[in-house]
Amino acid sequence: MNPEDKSLFLDAMEDVQPLKRCTEVHWQP
Repeated sequence: MNPEDKSLFLDAMEDVQPLKRCTEVHWQP
């Protein structure tokens, strides 16, 4: 894996995590 690919992957994960956390909290009863 290239360093550039890894940085892009980490950026994508950082973009996804907050959304996932928000939806998890939002859908809590």
